[in-house]
Amino acid sequence: MNRQDIVAGLAERDDLPWPTLSFCLETPAACVPTFLLLLEREARGLSVSAEEHDALFFGIHLLAALRIEEAFKPLSAILCSDSQKAAALVHDSIGDTIPRALMALGTDQADACWDIVASPRTDWLVREAFLRCWTFHVLDGHLSLDVAAEKLRQFPTTVAPEPDNLLWIAWMTAIADLGLTSLSPLVQLTFESVQIEQNALGVLPSDLKVFRDDLEDALHARADDDTGTYAHWLEHKAYTPFSGTLQDFIQAGKHVLKDGGLSEDRLPSDAKLLVAADSTNPFDGPSRG
Repeated sequence: MNRQDIVAGLAERDDLPWPTLSFCLETPAACVPTFLLLLEREARGLSVSAEEHDALFFGIHLLAALRIEEAFKPLSAILCSDSQKAAALVHDSIGDTIPRALMALGTDQADACWDIVASPRTDWLVREAFLRCWTFHVLDGHLSLDVAAEKLRQFPTTVAPEPDNLLWIAWMTAIADLGLTSLSPLVQLTFESVQIEQNALGVLPSDLKVFRDDLEDALHARADDDTGTYAHWLEHKAYTPFSGTLQDFIQAGKHVLKDGGLSEDRLPSDAKLLVAADSTNPFDGPSRG
């Protein structure tokens, strides 16, 4: 496949373009330069064709699967710019596969993630996605739990979202998922204060119970002697970087394909659950300098 074939294939919206995706996963050099360029052009507000724009949705997920870390900054710039522009590119995947794509792309970007979480001009859904990525970095050991606990402790005064901002729930989730029992009284106090507005369209009293249940689940997953329990918990909570599996791309495709994704009876019979590149086998492509 040449560049034009790849762009045309990934712009397709009738069905999951698995043959094209498979080719790109197996032949990174054929797609990485193209999608890095398109991502940069989109981030800088330069023109891209409608077909290139559509193809970039799967292109972003390919760059994540291939762990092309140069994609983190331009993707972040797009997500943090005009919310309508970002939504037109990633659709509802901002709350699903995009946080996992950020996890794959931003190995050393915990501080950058937190800066976006603390940015009041950025849409709360984007801030939540970066908070999930930041939480993953803590869980993965790239950021000290003590440092993370202090940032979350100061959140009500340093980040201080508006009382009706749903980022408060994301804050509570991060504390629970990190098992920070020491911050539980702070959550209770903040929840009961005027800092968090409770109403039918935002934060609900039941969210405090969800926090407590999530905290208990996180502590149980860590305490279980069976390491598979913790791995299952990580997967269940979506703290797993986006990879090159067929299932991951099916999940991403649900947000853009006309029929909502690839049905089970139309799965490629010979499709492999590919992992294009991991930390021991990165794509040696464009310079990361």
